[in-house]
Amino acid sequence: MADIIEAIIQSDMDINDIDEYLLDHKIASISLFQIDETPYISLLFLNTKSNLIKDIIIEIFGSDVTYTNKNLKSKNWVLESQKNLSPISINGLIIHNDSYPKNKYKKIDITINESIAFGTGHHETTSGCAKGMLYLHKYKNIKHILDIGTGTGLLAIIAVKLWKTNVLAIDNDPNAIAVTNLNSRLNQVSKYINAKVCDILNTSNKITLRKKYDLVLINIYSNVINQIRFDICKSVKRDGFIILSGFNIFQQRSIISNYRYLGFVPVKKLVENNWVTLVLKRTK
Repeated sequence: MADIIEAIIQSDMDINDIDEYLLDHKIASISLFQIDETPYISLLFLNTKSNLIKDIIIEIFGSDVTYTNKNLKSKNWVLESQKNLSPISINGLIIHNDSYPKNKYKKIDITINESIAFGTGHHETTSGCAKGMLYLHKYKNIKHILDIGTGTGLLAIIAVKLWKTNVLAIDNDPNAIAVTNLNSRLNQVSKYINAKVCDILNTSNKITLRKKYDLVLINIYSNVINQIRFDICKSVKRDGFIILSGFNIFQQRSIISNYRYLGFVPVKKLVENNWVTLVLKRTK
């Protein structure tokens, strides 16, 4: 596994403005947290020398910035974080791995095992999307669904369980598509889910514009959510819905503003530990 160095910077900078460095430098992730209402930004670097890390931090935050570095033990952080995960219960829905038996008292029982793909239901963005779908299920009969950044396929599986309809699930990672196919078979919904490798930034028109969707699920980086908004607008039916997540309370303003300009109005907002999920309806 790669050596990982974490740099922590005291800053109130919008991390949406830093996302581009994920592509340009060896930054594995960017995250925001607070201690006693003081904002900090955490950067994880892979196999990067200390002098280069210093140059990158100065380039982003300026020469007067102060920060701390620490080495993190090399391991598969996705798999480690998902070991021994307890079941997630959301109203009539339960999500668990094979270590736990099925729950006959829940209307929807989903098995998602640990994998290299994102989405076991434990992260606030994933559970937020699930709650958004449960909210819509009370009022709307959804027929055509697109899941962008499907990861483990969890959201697509939930959608099938709720509406018994076909879902197009896409992700730019072939490993995620393999995991999605595995999980769809495990949960006996494979005939409903069409999983495809697709980089939404490069081939969104070919995928999303073949037909209009009643619901589009998007749980990805905030900058990508903003970048693909015009394609998303074209792919959603009038009076259709999108569920957006993958961003925090500091990033929501630009997303709401950009999508409102295109005719999407918020009908439900869910916030958990500073992570935001929006249910938006297309009105024009």
